[in-house]
Amino acid sequence: MPTKPRIAYLDLAKGLCISLVVLFHATTYFPIEMPADHALKSMRLPLYFFLSGCFFKPYSGFIDFLKHKTNKLLIPLFFGLLSPVSFSYMLIASLTFTSSTNNP
Repeated sequence: MPTKPRIAYLDLAKGLCISLVVLFHATTYFPIEMPADHALKSMRLPLYFFLSGCFFKPYSGFIDFLKHKTNKLLIPLFFGLLSPVSFSYMLIASLTFTSSTNNP
């Protein structure tokens, strides 16, 4: 399946919008007075959503949409959620086993 080339200036604009959102969240914890804050507040998220909508891909139906989103979002989400839990369980189990075998 051939892929379309990415439009660099739209990717740059989306990255700028994401950076503005991160900056906004950082300034809620560390108050910094910014000169253009009022202008940026009203445009950072709407502009990001508009730019994201430029790349909207129509699907052939709800089932196709559900399959695509499950493969791209839910499977990595479950793997990401289960990996730390299983790692923590193995770490706690190994520490418990090690401490129980060292005691006389």
